[in-house]
Amino acid sequence: MTQAQIDADAAAIVRSAAGAVDSILVRREKLDSQGLYDTPLVVLAGELHAMPAHKLHHMKVLKGLADSGEKTVLGYEEGHNNISQIFFDEQNRWHGPVTAQNLQARHWQKMLTLQSGDGFWRSNYADHSRNILLHSLRRNNKIAVRFTDAATQKSYIDLDDPATAYSMHASLKRLSDNNIYARSRDGVNGRNQHMSRLNVGFAKAHKARFAVQHSGNAHIVGCEGIYPAGYSLSAYFKAHGLPVVAMPIFSRLFNETHIPVDHGLHENELLFRTGVPEKRAVYDPITDKSVVNEPADFECRAAEAFYANAVLSSMGDKRDRMSVEDYRTGKVSLENVVVEKFRAWNQEPALAV
Repeated sequence: MTQAQIDADAAAIVRSAAGAVDSILVRREKLDSQGLYDTPLVVLAGELHAMPAHKLHHMKVLKGLADSGEKTVLGYEEGHNNISQIFFDEQNRWHGPVTAQNLQARHWQKMLTLQSGDGFWRSNYADHSRNILLHSLRRNNKIAVRFTDAATQKSYIDLDDPATAYSMHASLKRLSDNNIYARSRDGVNGRNQHMSRLNVGFAKAHKARFAVQHSGNAHIVGCEGIYPAGYSLSAYFKAHGLPVVAMPIFSRLFNETHIPVDHGLHENELLFRTGVPEKRAVYDPITDKSVVNEPADFECRAAEAFYANAVLSSMGDKRDRMSVEDYRTGKVSLENVVVEKFRAWNQEPALAV
């Protein structure tokens, strides 16, 4: 890519993100004028997961909200039990599965309070930009981060996880099948219920003025013919009595034609973003090889890192750049920090389970 193309992509991200922040702050002022100062405004930040520019866009929006001086929390669309799984894997490596499960049960409450941004998971989709976003937020102590999605095992809802089972029962009332695919209609319904419930509690605990929920676009207001609007994050957050701003990033793959006709949102609740670059990054984060039947502009970490870092430089965000080597050493360092916390817990007296 030429520098002119990089600069054009960067300018498009900055322009869209700045406009979004301005609109969100205006909505916040309107709520305050109505006496709703203590009510968090929910911002639903949608994306296509494979697009690096979408993640950099969210980073700019989140920084803008935090820089406004308002307390901001982020619920991220990854399993809320990531820390628990990392803990189990570490204990199992040293003590075996039985002891690992007992220790997991002993310390489950601490895992819920441990900043979820410490528990990074790998993804086939724009994994490097995803790490740039999460590491940037981890450095920014103005924003609290928690993973809020339901627990899954091999792409199916993990009903052995109590918090996930609670949300699934709440959304579906009766479970006709214990094998619920995470991207099925029932799976997405339950996950949206779960993300909204955990984010509401998270925002309340932090007395947040902005409660941002990250997710794929289809979660936000539904997807015509696939996910009904009544199962969407917008619907569930509104059921909690909270004001929402739905902010999907449109592209050739997801746009106005995918929004359900009966979405039920007012004009001031919709903040569609357009013009954000649509380049895709897809590769196996372990082998660093391309993925079969997943065409992409960037098919390895180095290619995505080059693009993302060049865009960050053009946007004036050089501090957030992350080389491939930074990723590898940072990941090891981060895992060591988390593991040291786990080891400290095991030196404490046993807790009642």
